[in-house]
Amino acid sequence: MTIVWFIVAVGFDVAAWSALRLVSALAENPGSASALALCWVHVFILPPLLARPWRGLLRLILTATLGVAAAAIALAAGFVSGLQVGTMALLIGFAFYDPYTGAYHEPPGPLLQTLQDVLGDVILWSGFAAGSAVALIAAVGLAGIQPGSPRPRLSWWLVTSGAWASIVFLPDWLIRSLQIPWREPILLAIAGAPSILVLLGRHGIVSAKPG
Repeated sequence: MTIVWFIVAVGFDVAAWSALRLVSALAENPGSASALALCWVHVFILPPLLARPWRGLLRLILTATLGVAAAAIALAAGFVSGLQVGTMALLIGFAFYDPYTGAYHEPPGPLLQTLQDVLGDVILWSGFAAGSAVALIAAVGLAGIQPGSPRPRLSWWLVTSGAWASIVFLPDWLIRSLQIPWREPILLAIAGAPSILVLLGRHGIVSAKPG
């Protein structure tokens, strides 16, 4: 049954992305439609579905409808947070690399060069990962406003899966093997897989108590 729900969840992700990418503002910013689809589906669609929606179909529809706006707000919060984290990480990176001294340095050895490359990648991607994680946390918080609405249980596993989802913003030149039109759907499925597995876990979903 888990495999069936996993396939259904990925199907919802791709379907939501297919609709959202028609919005011009999202189409002009690669990865934005995928990020919004993941946030909306995983926080506002899947939890009610996994919590027996036939007991409250109207609540499911209401949650899904309000979730579009809530997911957009959460992504905006994640964008601002990610920008701040990324800026701080770049400043720290500049301090380590010391690019403005003009002093001569010997070429680094293979080990040091590898460490510098890894550090550079971490610095460059820290803003995206942090912003994606913050967006997920904000979305879960907004989902809890509606009394009795099932929502993801916040955990380190869920937050980590949110940070992982930032790979939807990977530039084309890093993944040349993924060709259009399959590039973004495949990347979307890979980005959302950890979050789906967390939601399908035994304690992946909780319900806010009414009143």
